[in-house]
Amino acid sequence: MSALGLSTLRDLIESLPAGERRLILLRYADQLSDPEIAHVLDMDTEQVTRRLDALEGLLFEKVSERFQSELSFDQAA
Repeated sequence: MSALGLSTLRDLIESLPAGERRLILLRYADQLSDPEIAHVLDMDTEQVTRRLDALEGLLFEKVSERFQSELSFDQAA
């Protein structure tokens, strides 16, 4: 991933509410599985899976939007 991509993803993760940010960081920074995250947060594993799926979809959508915006800006210049 490009430096712009990492910066964009980092910004988006930092903009998440604390609870959602923690889920993403437990998954990707700490590399915990859904059951491990559920144990740490005292949650149901299925709930963790659903929330992570939704967050991953949201982050993918937001990163795509930012890249499209950057590409449009570059092509217009």
